Amino acid sequence: MHDVAKKIPTLPAGELEPFTLREPTLADIHYLVEMSTPARMLNQAQVGACYDEAYWRYTIHNVLETAESHFDITRFQRIIVDPKTGKDVGLVMLNGHTMRHTMMFVRIFTLDEGYSYREAMYPVLRQLLVAASEPNPFEKREAAKKAAKKVAEDRESAEGEDNKVKKDEAPASSRKFASIGIALDTQHPVYKFLEPHSEPFGETHRLYTRIPSYATFLQRVAPTLERRIAESCLAGITATLRLNFFRKVEGSSGKQLEVVIDDGKIVSASDDYVEPSPRAQMEAARERKAAAKAAGVADKKPLVFKAEFAPLTFTRLVVGDLSLDEMLSFYSQASVEGEEAKMLLKIMFPKSVFHFDLFWW
Repeated sequence: MHDVAKKIPTLPAGELEPFTLREPTLADIHYLVEMSTPARMLNQAQVGACYDEAYWRYTIHNVLETAESHFDITRFQRIIVDPKTGKDVGLVMLNGHTMRHTMMFVRIFTLDEGYSYREAMYPVLRQLLVAASEPNPFEKREAAKKAAKKVAEDRESAEGEDNKVKKDEAPASSRKFASIGIALDTQHPVYKFLEPHSEPFGETHRLYTRIPSYATFLQRVAPTLERRIAESCLAGITATLRLNFFRKVEGSSGKQLEVVIDDGKIVSASDDYVEPSPRAQMEAARERKAAAKAAGVADKKPLVFKAEFAPLTFTRLVVGDLSLDEMLSFYSQASVEGEEAKMLLKIMFPKSVFHFDLFWW
C-alpha cells in the first residue's frame, strides 16, 4: 500500500474537473456488480473478495439505514461520471480506517474502455478526499436528533430565539481524512502511476492456511495443477514427485508425500509414502530391467524428482504465499534435487496474488 494524499495536485484556478462523482443508488446495483469483477478491477488475484449484488445492496443502502454508530459505515463508493456526456464511466470504492479515521484505502478504481486512468486518477482522488470527510447518513441523523432535542428544550425553557439551533447548521463529521492508501493490484495503472510518487504504507494482513493432508488437497485441486502443467514446457510429463518433511508433526498427516504424474495427469497422491530401503530399491531396479529385457525393449529408468522442506512450510509454496526461490532462500532445510524438479515445482506452485478486503456484515 502507498499513501498518496500529499502528492495529489490541486485543481488549477478557473478549471473544472474533467470527471465528477455521484452517489450510487439501488438502481445502480447491476452497474456496480459489472464494474467490480476481478477482470474489470484489473485484479490478478484468483482468491479474494467477491462484490456481488448482496454486498452492494448492503453497503449502498441497508447499512446506511440501520447504522447505530459511525463505525458501522466504513465503506464509501462513488460512480465516476463524464460531465461532457453525463454518462457513468467508472467506479471508485474505498474504506476508512475504523479506529483512527485518518486514512482511507482505495480498493476499487475502474473505468470503462476508452477512458484514461492517467487523466482520471487525480480528479477522482481530489474529490474523494473532500467527499469522504463529509458527514455520513448516520452522523446527519444524529445531528438532526440533537438539533430537534435542543429546539424542544429551548421552547420549554422559553429562553428565546437566540438559544435555538439554527436550521442551517451543518452536522459535523467525525472523520478528517489526511491520507489515501492505494490498495489496488500492483499491476493496476493507478498503482503504477502513483507508486513512484508515494510513501509506502505497510500491509499488516497475512494469509494463514492449514492443510491437514497435502495428498487430499492436491487431489482436490488436481485440475488446476494439471492445467498449469499442460500450459508449460513440461506438458505431458510422466514423473514421480517425492517430498520429505523430515518428521510428522501435529497439524500434518505424514512426514513424506508422493505425487505420481502420468502424461501430465495426477493419478495419485499419498501422505503415508515411505522411502524404500536401499536393498528394496536395488531389487526393484533388477526386476524392472529383467522385465524390459524379457519384453525386448530398452530399460527406462522412472523419472523421480526429490525435494525436502521443513515441517508445515510446504504449505506456503502450495498456496502461493512464497515462490520456490523464496522458499529455498528463507528456509535452510529446503532443498530440491535437479533443475527439472525445480521447474516442475515452480510450474505447479507459482507465487500468487491475493486480494485482501477484510469486510464483515
